[in-house]
Amino acid sequence: MLRALGFSSKHIGYRCLFEAIRMIANNPNQLYTKELYPAVGEKIGCNWRQAERDIRTAMESAWETRDMIVWQEFFPHRIGKNTKPTNSALISTLGQLLNKRLATRIHSQQT
Repeated sequence: MLRALGFSSKHIGYRCLFEAIRMIANNPNQLYTKELYPAVGEKIGCNWRQAERDIRTAMESAWETRDMIVWQEFFPHRIGKNTKPTNSALISTLGQLLNKRLATRIHSQQT
């Protein structure tokens, strides 16, 4: 999903986003500033401010080079708007999509 949206693995924020999305998919009720960013920072080896900044930097880069059609597929409620989603909106949306994909995969394996 991140690559489809234009995120480059050369950014530290890519790894931070990957971890944040995975964590939100597993626990969607986490508080971003108090729980998620510190957990991502610990996993990556930085503090929560650096994790949040690195995500923001990766987001800026992906947004600048975006394919609008792909972004609209992931964020259909933003059609016609030229505003990028917030860090938390991006993480939440992609975490929900990942959670649905994992649930579908588990369900199909059980049947």
